[in-house]
Amino acid sequence: SLGDAQLEEVSLLRQRAFEAPVLALAAAQVLYMFGWFRSTGEILRDNVIAAAQLFEQSIYVGNCGPNQPYEIWHENACD
Repeated sequence: SLGDAQLEEVSLLRQRAFEAPVLALAAAQVLYMFGWFRSTGEILRDNVIAAAQLFEQSIYVGNCGPNQPYEIWHENACD
């Protein structure tokens, strides 16, 4: 788990990713892997929700929406 200083940096990345969609996947991964808990074990629910939102946003930014034909999925490396 991350300390308070690192969680503050994660929070800034989260905010930036919502403003700059190209950062969505990277921020979602950071939140998913490191930002769900404090060192005390407290669950950071806002980070859990933000990770899911950013993962979803990254799908659409990468033109990988669920209605895309296989050719687009393959060309965009959506799988």
